[in-house]
Amino acid sequence: MPTGPVRIALAAGALAALLFLAGLLVRLDTRLSAQASANQRTLAATGSIVHLNEALAGRLADVTALTAQARASLSATSSLTPLLDQLHTALTSVTATVGRTGSGANASQAALGQVGAALGRLQAQTAGMSTASTGLTAQEGAIVGVLQGMVGDLQSVLADARRIRRVFDPGPPA
Repeated sequence: MPTGPVRIALAAGALAALLFLAGLLVRLDTRLSAQASANQRTLAATGSIVHLNEALAGRLADVTALTAQARASLSATSSLTPLLDQLHTALTSVTATVGRTGSGANASQAALGQVGAALGRLQAQTAGMSTASTGLTAQEGAIVGVLQGMVGDLQSVLADARRIRRVFDPGPPA
């Protein structure tokens, strides 16, 4: 067993080694704490992104439904074309008769009946569409509102993604 100065030298060496290890543990603890904090921020940002993605999916479903309603309204409007063609044909017949005779009295009952029938079909078709056309304006506003909300959500997702990027790549040390 060493005595005197050797013992003191060994004790000093052991103490220096312990202090060095303690310093390493403190630095490691600091780094682990910083990493845990970065992980928590990343989890929070990721949770926010997931929540916004779910909101976007819901809004996209709304836009899809509104688009389907708009297509149905457009389809109903395009179904008026044959009725308008029938009305045009009937009116052309009556106009030709009036133009030839100079008087509407000679317009045939059959030609006037065709005009009346075409107008009746057109009125029946458009009666259901008047409420749909009023709703279409509200739908257009809803589509714009949904799209504006989606833009805001996407901007928020972009900001969260940038925060996550900064956590993993903070840049050069200061």
